[in-house]
Amino acid sequence: MKIDFSNWTNYCDKLMDVISFYSDFTNKKLLIFNNIGRLLNVNQLNEIHTYLKSVDLKLVSLESYPMIFKEKKLNAKVYSIDNDHVRFDY
Repeated sequence: MKIDFSNWTNYCDKLMDVISFYSDFTNKKLLIFNNIGRLLNVNQLNEIHTYLKSVDLKLVSLESYPMIFKEKKLNAKVYSIDNDHVRFDY
């Protein structure tokens, strides 16, 4: 699911609205987002997690974390996508 966050000031409330909509009006059991961890603090993530458990809905957020290699003659950015996948940008 791709959402335009550019006009949002309170990401937690808006995400809760999106999740509530899917919980109330669809039979979906899994929502996939991207980089939610960068929009919310730990308390907000916990609030969303508690709500998801109460409505029997799962949420997956795909995250990318940049890491820089400093090797001679090598300038690479590494993005750890998860425990099994790594992407390199040269």
